[in-house]
Amino acid sequence: MTTPENSLRDKITSDVPMGMPRESNPEKEAWQNDLKADFFGTQFELIEDLKALAVDPEIEGRFLADIHRTIKNDDVVISDTIHAGLSAYFDPFNLAHKAKSGAGKTYITTGSMEYYPDEDVVIIGSQSPKVISHDYGDLMTIDENGKETPLNLDDAPQKPMRRQYEKEEFSDAYDVYKIEKRKWDQKIKNSFHLIRLTGKIYVFLDTISLATFEMFKCTLSHDKPRIIHKFVDERGGVHTTVLEGWPSVIFCTVDKDFLEEFATRTFTDTPETTTEKIQAAQEVIDNKRSFPWEYEEDTKEKKLFKALIRNIRDTVKKYNLKTVMPFPNLRNLIKFSKEATRDMRDYEHFNQMLPTYTAFKLFQRPIITIGKQKYIIASIEDVLAALDLFDKIAETTRTGTEKPILDFYHNHVQHHKEGATLKTILIDAPEMRSERTARYYLARLDELGWVNTKEGEQADKRLLTYYPLKDATEAQQKLVQTTVNQRNTIDLKLELEKDFNAWFKTITTAKPDIQKTITTENENPCYQIEKINFNDRTLEPITVEELKKLICTNGSCVVIVSNEANKPIPENKPETTVKGEITVVLPNSQEPEKSALWERLKVTYDFIKQKHRELGPIEVKTIEDQEAVTALLREGKLFFTQTGYVAPTEA
Repeated sequence: MTTPENSLRDKITSDVPMGMPRESNPEKEAWQNDLKADFFGTQFELIEDLKALAVDPEIEGRFLADIHRTIKNDDVVISDTIHAGLSAYFDPFNLAHKAKSGAGKTYITTGSMEYYPDEDVVIIGSQSPKVISHDYGDLMTIDENGKETPLNLDDAPQKPMRRQYEKEEFSDAYDVYKIEKRKWDQKIKNSFHLIRLTGKIYVFLDTISLATFEMFKCTLSHDKPRIIHKFVDERGGVHTTVLEGWPSVIFCTVDKDFLEEFATRTFTDTPETTTEKIQAAQEVIDNKRSFPWEYEEDTKEKKLFKALIRNIRDTVKKYNLKTVMPFPNLRNLIKFSKEATRDMRDYEHFNQMLPTYTAFKLFQRPIITIGKQKYIIASIEDVLAALDLFDKIAETTRTGTEKPILDFYHNHVQHHKEGATLKTILIDAPEMRSERTARYYLARLDELGWVNTKEGEQADKRLLTYYPLKDATEAQQKLVQTTVNQRNTIDLKLELEKDFNAWFKTITTAKPDIQKTITTENENPCYQIEKINFNDRTLEPITVEELKKLICTNGSCVVIVSNEANKPIPENKPETTVKGEITVVLPNSQEPEKSALWERLKVTYDFIKQKHRELGPIEVKTIEDQEAVTALLREGKLFFTQTGYVAPTEA
């Protein structure tokens, strides 16, 4: 009997016209049936919605819109948390929320983790290393052949009882028991708890104990993929725990006693404590109390995101995917700080964050196969998005300090070059109602070396004088020099496209001896470019032009041309600025000769100046060559208006 559900199921699992025989695809059908059973029940139509979500370029915005239903504001912290979770499937990074109690650190984290598979998330309150080992580790031992095997304590040999045997049989049974007991004792001696961390997200809700932090410290630094820890119990027994792999670790509370250790191993962010957030949070509480049935089940959008994240994880496992960043000169293009020793680790952390943006758009990104390894290729859009998030948490990460303290310095302390007392500083800080809080902020700034605190300089010798330090301002400028504004973004996009073209050229023109190392068979090309078909998670070949389009579009190196730029202005409206339909055109991928480029500069400038006289600021960002416009921007001949239009500096 054909039911609407069966008919819809056939429609989903087949792209063949009705009435034609359908070829069997067990893998595709099994995958889709799993989706239906796990997430959608009988709502088979949601699979098509899932496909639309997977290829939606605005996927980040849709996620924030859905989670804002219960978590208001704090977009930076939400993004940090969701991307920390995604990093568990690639190159994990760690995250620490630092703020005063009640700011929402735990609420944001647990709410974000609801989108991840339950089996991937480990929520820990306050537990000792021994408890963590027993609760989350597998008991293993080394057998006679030197191999690691599971150890079941129920398999321990049982001592024979006399009443169960005849006299002679008991003696033989006891001899066998002694032999088995010696073997068992050796297994126990060689036993250890193996905690498999790969692909896991560990969330510590409460302050982590020093002993637990010491156990995870080397793992947080990714020192080695397998680390051994030994503990001595109250009876003097030695217990061994082996941590295998690297998880993503999220700390909801950070102890000040080992704050410096956290600062070099984690990103640090701070939830908002603004009045607007508090009001919005109270509104959510009222809605949950007034309309509880609306919050008892996941929204359709939340179901889709949970299914998408599971699909991302499973696809990464299926193909053993890694990420590749096709911008070998990225460190210089984004002007990443190189002044401090920790800049090496900070840059590594940034490169751990970048793949998570690529992963979130896994089904929109190309895959390149080099030899037997498949890599997801990061796009220019991914770089800019990761850079934007990194810039927002760079200062709190570098200092390991809450954002309100740093904002207090920039807004109220920094300009007092000649020093100021607490009373003077608070004159222009009406939002700071507590002198005790202000003293705590200044003490922390003194610890950071951002403020120099001196005694005895005022008439009242008990008063302290606070001096802002010059290098604090300089450090802040160096730290955020990766920030891109509107003008620099265009330059950066073009430079990234050049860097990508150079990277791709290196692969396609590999020397024969290099090709042998990256090619499965000598007669095959040294690379293969594909894209994931979401319908069945198979890989489909794409062309080089399609590859470049996927890397350079979606807000990157495109030419924006106004179709009405050359149309005359109506005589009765001489002051009207014509805004035509916008067409996006991919630029020529070949790099022009420098001489030809510079010959076009004056022509381009004269054209824009003429159109500016006719139309006012115009929406034409290039004429025939976007490079020429960029060069003119660098020379200061052109500039952006506040509305995003281009105009000459000589109107």
